[in-house]
Amino acid sequence: MSRAIQQLHRYALAKADRKSRSIQVHRLVQAAVRSSMSEEEQEDALRVVRNVLIGARPSEGNVERPENWSRYNTIWPHLETPWTKYSLDDRIRRLMTEWLRHLRARGEYADALSLGEELLTIWQKEAGASDRWTLHLRFEIANVLRAQGWYNRALEIDQDVYERQREVLGDDDAHTLVTAGGLTADLRAIGRVRRALEIDRETYERSVDLLGEDHPRSLFAASNLAMSMRMAGDCFEAQTVDKENYDHRALTLGSKHPYTLFSMINLGRDLRSCGEYEASAERLRSVHETAVELGAESPPALEAAKALAITLRRLDKLPEAIELSQGVLDICRRRLGEASPETLVVRLGLAGHLAAAERHEEACAETADLLDRFRAALGEAHPNTLACAVNHGINLLATGRLAQAQAVCEQARAALKNTLGAEHPFSMNCQVNLANSEAALGETAKAERNYHQAYRQLCDRLGADHPAALVCLGNLSVLLGEAGRTAEAGRVAGESLDVLSARLGSKHSKVVRMRSGQRVGLELDPHPV
Repeated sequence: MSRAIQQLHRYALAKADRKSRSIQVHRLVQAAVRSSMSEEEQEDALRVVRNVLIGARPSEGNVERPENWSRYNTIWPHLETPWTKYSLDDRIRRLMTEWLRHLRARGEYADALSLGEELLTIWQKEAGASDRWTLHLRFEIANVLRAQGWYNRALEIDQDVYERQREVLGDDDAHTLVTAGGLTADLRAIGRVRRALEIDRETYERSVDLLGEDHPRSLFAASNLAMSMRMAGDCFEAQTVDKENYDHRALTLGSKHPYTLFSMINLGRDLRSCGEYEASAERLRSVHETAVELGAESPPALEAAKALAITLRRLDKLPEAIELSQGVLDICRRRLGEASPETLVVRLGLAGHLAAAERHEEACAETADLLDRFRAALGEAHPNTLACAVNHGINLLATGRLAQAQAVCEQARAALKNTLGAEHPFSMNCQVNLANSEAALGETAKAERNYHQAYRQLCDRLGADHPAALVCLGNLSVLLGEAGRTAEAGRVAGESLDVLSARLGSKHSKVVRMRSGQRVGLELDPHPV
């Protein structure tokens, strides 16, 4: 074999690379050899190539697993040949969908979508619209669309694919269960959180019954369930699920597998939602350092950076938060464009950093522009639109536009109650901000009622020592002091600000402002889908 390859190399018929143990044959030589072969010989050769490609696929077959990347990277170039795209061998088609997933995981969305649409045209014609791999390909295309913020297009595809798979393959088929997870991501993305939670609970229970709780598909279903829980406001439940999921994934997939990293990122988000800011920052900083090893612009690295920036803001570490968010924003603008909902969410986070740094006019101008963009992209009642409205209300109040702030917060509170429920933390945080605007306008009785109600509900949902509940109580102490109820104000301030100071530090901006008689807002940061 070595002598034969050397002869080919000597006559420039092929290029041999001994280091990588590979050869590249010139296209003209390929064509000449092919034309000299009979139809039967070509079919035999094609069968050999097909078997080589299938045999080269890693035995674990997980395209997201870093240990498999070098093996897969030797396969991808061979999938560019026309015959692979027209092959109806299920094993080749599995490789083709894995190639698309690989491109999406690298953030190469345009290439992934181009490949997916080319394959879909061929497979629908050659295999049919209800063929297993045609349906699974459409699911993968929906994943690419969702990653770019095209939520409604992804939902339309996943709904159709899910119903077809249930009819053709059954509810318990692996592809059907996977598509259910894509469908709930679409539902979360368009704001239908409760329906997503219902489907995720059912899918998780079905996966565990069929496969066991430590099977990769069950772990994927558990991750989806935790995301729906978090978006529904059940952060403590989500934390429990994400912690167990992380432990299972670290054990079965390895600590550096992208899925494991995403579980750790989600756990960091849960900790922040539960008020554990220091623990959240510690985990997110650690996972960000690991994720960057996969590429500074890889999806895990970007998600970790986004999550860490928000937690750092909660800890008053604003320069680092601004730097991280600006870096992610630059990448989103380049990859996804200015109008993508994903880009808008990163901009909203950056606006929150500016507001925390008391750059109120800049922040207010930014949230005003973002609110129009969110409404155009997602609609008036979407949770992300409403989160932006709440933050804009905070900025309006900070810049002295009191009546506007009150109107924005009233509208947002009514919409949040209708969309997410009256007891959702987003609804309660909005009520605190509404009370702040009422207090600033001298509507003391209304503000006091809203503070008391929000405080009770925050305590019930998040706990009396959660920073949001303590900020609400601290704002109430400011109101009582303004109303001349000095003794009561002192008692309430002691109950709230002393505890908040112990949790965040006596020099934290929120503590300092409330001790000086200023009210502070509770900003909302949308959860990823």
